[in-house]
Amino acid sequence: MIMGDGTVPALLLTAAIAARAFGILLFGAAVVSKLRHFREFTLIVARYLAVPVGVARPAAALVAGLETATALLLLLPGWPRAGAMLAILLLLGFAGTMARALARGERELDCGCMYGALRQRVRWELVVRNVVIAIPFVPLFLVPGWSDVPLIALDGMATGALFFILVVAFGVFLALDDSFAELKRRYG
Repeated sequence: MIMGDGTVPALLLTAAIAARAFGILLFGAAVVSKLRHFREFTLIVARYLAVPVGVARPAAALVAGLETATALLLLLPGWPRAGAMLAILLLLGFAGTMARALARGERELDCGCMYGALRQRVRWELVVRNVVIAIPFVPLFLVPGWSDVPLIALDGMATGALFFILVVAFGVFLALDDSFAELKRRYG
């Protein structure tokens, strides 16, 4: 992946920077949402894990803590690979947890992604989404260092922000679909 002269190809560097920006925005927004609605998030975790709320509270705090650590690791120089690994593990873990809930027959469970800001029913599209959005973090393992980041970094940050906006837009689309379905159930 590294060119013969030891420099990183511009596209790979842009992808790595985009992943950092995307991850900081994604996990930062998720943490803020979970902390603002921690009680409700704890109830969601309890349903996902099929445990009492008292048991779910530490698990909910752990999720918020891991998401905070992910955003910080992606932000801090020298730690983006650790942040990328944690991001991938969290996203795949969330996908697996949602898949397990769906397999149990849960259809009215909120995904818990950005509770309060964006309510979305758990569904297979979200499982797939989480797997897909783990992929952009791979370039962070392919870029050897961050010491000499050129102006292309601005392109990477803009790309990461755009990817974050697209993921949020997808969530809004699913949330609207859920809202319309609920209105149809209530008022026929």
